[in-house]
Amino acid sequence: MSAESQLRRHAVWAVPVAIALYLAWLKQPGQYDDAFIYLRYARNLVEGNGWAFNPGEAVNGTTGPLNTICTALLAGVTGGRYFLAQIVLFGAGAGSAAACVWLLLRRHGALTATLGATAALCTPFLYWLVGMETAPLCGLAAGAVLASHHERYRLAGLLAGLATLMRGDAILLCVVLAVGVTWRHRTTPRAMLRPLLGATLVAALPITAWAIYAWLQFGSPLPNTVAAKFAQTSAGLANEKTFLEWGLANLEQFFSIRGFPAAGFLIPGTLGVGIAIVRRSPITPLLAWALLQLAAYAVLGLPNYHWYYVPTWLALSIGVAVLAGTLWSAGGRVMPLVVFATFLYPTAPDPRFITSPSYLHYRSHSYHQHYFDEAAWMRDHYPQGSSLACTEIGILGFELHDWVIIDMLGLVMADGPEAVARGELAWWLDKRKPDYVLLHVPPWPGPELAVVRERDFQNGYVPVHQSPDRILFRRKEK
Repeated sequence: MSAESQLRRHAVWAVPVAIALYLAWLKQPGQYDDAFIYLRYARNLVEGNGWAFNPGEAVNGTTGPLNTICTALLAGVTGGRYFLAQIVLFGAGAGSAAACVWLLLRRHGALTATLGATAALCTPFLYWLVGMETAPLCGLAAGAVLASHHERYRLAGLLAGLATLMRGDAILLCVVLAVGVTWRHRTTPRAMLRPLLGATLVAALPITAWAIYAWLQFGSPLPNTVAAKFAQTSAGLANEKTFLEWGLANLEQFFSIRGFPAAGFLIPGTLGVGIAIVRRSPITPLLAWALLQLAAYAVLGLPNYHWYYVPTWLALSIGVAVLAGTLWSAGGRVMPLVVFATFLYPTAPDPRFITSPSYLHYRSHSYHQHYFDEAAWMRDHYPQGSSLACTEIGILGFELHDWVIIDMLGLVMADGPEAVARGELAWWLDKRKPDYVLLHVPPWPGPELAVVRERDFQNGYVPVHQSPDRILFRRKEK
């Protein structure tokens, strides 16, 4: 291989990873409160407190155990730089996904491949999710599809197994890849058996290792968050809209252009996905996994969390690129540019972001600043080891790392999901007796609204600190 070829090969990976790292660095820390749940778990691991949100309570309250492990490892080797750990994970995941998309689409021409990689880096909501498991999940999934395409089945199995530890819905990717191997070798069953068994065994290694550890440590291989989110559905906390309706509402929120999600994203994206599948593009398994995952979540009726939709938005973003590339190959010039530019206008960063992060369309540094401010005020006024009940536990939990944090929704509490499923939304008040309770103004529907109606709360707690949108209560001393 010539030096020029080697340089191009390295650039395919280095350029998208560098772009993703830079964009994530501009928007540190993570834009979602949930990203800080991973940070608190990682901090407890690094500091020797074990796999727990509250030291002494062994509860797996992270949806992506591998994301927790990687965050802790990176934070450990960087001397406790937790935000840097999240940025590195995000950049590696998002950049690798884009590189794999380029390699999977290059059969359709350099233009389609380049548009596909660009679209992958501009996936809606992607940069809102620095610190979450989403970008590494997409990177591992795309890598598994690329390895399978090149018939490196054991590597594909390993990456798919790791993706499943990054988030459990990647088990559907294992199924998609197994079907692909079976179809590819359908005329030679004996030739099919060896790669299929090899990939399955390799994929099972990390999954089985984690399952054994989790069963012994937590009593179940499934994260506590799974039970908690099903409990939210059972309690009616996610029933305002269906999962698909929430997804459409999220797109309206993201694009902020009336009618754009359908005209500029959903329709061209779906057409492009269809073209890729009909043409049996190497990227088809990645698209199939995303659509299968969306269907599974819709059937299960899971609550609305933005990161659940990102594999689908990634697939549709790639679809827009495939459609534009197909139109270009057919001789069109204006239409493919219009299709792709229409997608990029609301999704790609404003070029002026190089001079200031304020030009990035996604959320700003100050999005959760009120939680940082609240945590600082509580540290200054109340003793270490106090207990706080709240709905959003990420930033408060990370900043108040020596406090006991009581999650009203039960994501990180072993006794929470069953109570929430029974509709006992104020379960934590009597059972945990928090020293402090933080509520929004007005109280959010669900646990907050339920607790203000409880006589024990009305008689046992007094307000001690109020801001325009939050109020902190302290338990009365007896």
